[in-house]
Amino acid sequence: MNDHEHELDYEGKLSQEDSAVEITDLEMPEEGDENNAYLLSARKFLAWQRSLSRRQVRLATALGLLLLVSLVVLLSLQTTVPLLIGFHQQTISSSVRQPLPVAIRPSASILPQNDGIVCVADVAWSKDSRYLAVIGYQKSCTLENDQYEPGFVGIYNALSGHLVAHFQPDGIILSALRTRYPQVQGTPIIFYNHILFALNQQRIALTFSIFYILQPATARISTFYGVLLTNKAGLPEEILLQPQKNNTTITEWDLARGIEIDAPVIASGATLFAVASPATFTYMWNENGSLYLGAQKSGFSKSLYDPVGTPIGVSSFSLWQPGSIELTTQTGNGRVHLPGAYIWNSYFAAWSPNERYLFDTVYVQGRFEIAGQPQLTHQALVDLHVEDQPLLPIRDAALLHILETMTGAPDNLSEQLIAWRPDGLTLAQYDGGAVDLDLFDCTTGFQVASLLLPANANTGTSGYNVLLRWSPDGTHLLLFDRQVGSIVLWHISRTA
Repeated sequence: MNDHEHELDYEGKLSQEDSAVEITDLEMPEEGDENNAYLLSARKFLAWQRSLSRRQVRLATALGLLLLVSLVVLLSLQTTVPLLIGFHQQTISSSVRQPLPVAIRPSASILPQNDGIVCVADVAWSKDSRYLAVIGYQKSCTLENDQYEPGFVGIYNALSGHLVAHFQPDGIILSALRTRYPQVQGTPIIFYNHILFALNQQRIALTFSIFYILQPATARISTFYGVLLTNKAGLPEEILLQPQKNNTTITEWDLARGIEIDAPVIASGATLFAVASPATFTYMWNENGSLYLGAQKSGFSKSLYDPVGTPIGVSSFSLWQPGSIELTTQTGNGRVHLPGAYIWNSYFAAWSPNERYLFDTVYVQGRFEIAGQPQLTHQALVDLHVEDQPLLPIRDAALLHILETMTGAPDNLSEQLIAWRPDGLTLAQYDGGAVDLDLFDCTTGFQVASLLLPANANTGTSGYNVLLRWSPDGTHLLLFDRQVGSIVLWHISRTA
């Protein structure tokens, strides 16, 4: 007999016992009115008692006892429960504030080698975040083999990854070079620096350098640089070209006059190669086309979380553009200095809002120090070759988290690529080598997402730069790494 049948049989026996109770005589001798009232009440109580089964009485009794015991226990813990609750909240508060990062799969993957680009030099977003312009080479990377490789520009739909237009810029550049400088002899190598979409998205700018090899010993010109302006179909609109005057790579062009102009003087009097001090954060365009740095308050404040902006087509933008952090602890002669030097490097092209002035490359360099860590001595800075690097403030909690989690092995150089979303609230971090790509909240420093990398690594596309770029509207993130082998795109929601 199972438990259910046993329970039913048990209840059946109780029912039979109850029905077997028989009262033969409940009449009492007649007495006074008081006794009659008392007897009437007693009879009612007995009638109510007979209406309850024994099982119901037992259940009610058990529930009452359980309630009584619970009240006693709660009263006995009255002084300790608040402490326990506080301790529990203290131990899990961080996990409550920091939800598990979401995993985001790629929304598109572009294989430039399928369209003729074997080596990627640079990638640019259009202002509306719908298109990508890619400049690269058709055979191999120019810098790797020191020989001429034909260039190739591809325009891609950023949502689908499909190629929508393409052209080859080399013919236009070499034709202008031969026409303007017919006396130059030798083999030219074109090195493409940057590709940019104009603010109106109707023009594309290509900045480049030309190096001559196998020149006669009497040659006096060996390096040129310039800008090629075309429409999206590759039809030339203007080409600026001139010999390099000095060894600097900082070049600003006046596109309206078609000439290079002198490198601007920043408000602090520094050059663009060492631009930052703890009180300077924002570049602004002057009327004459020069860039200068405006001062803001240093340290953690709401102003630091303002949008970082984009250097293409805006009147001002932050110096916190995509870059890399290096942690070095070892000198060339083997000496080790701990905790090491945290070095910030960023370089990017800038285009004025009126599209007249164009900087080929703006350099930002500096170093960070973490509060609470021992500061490097001047001799240590000299040994690590960073004594001239200006000290930069740590912009936000996400950057601080990345710095604190970097480790510099004595025989290794640790490097992290980072890029702020244009709104300045989210920071992307890539540690290279097709290992990890994460998003961090700039206010809390918590990781909010992990971006999954594609499985089709090492598919034949190379490049000499790792590129990590947000779309201007902040809805997509782009990564190119030769070890991944493709241009990978992720769609990022505003909550990530």
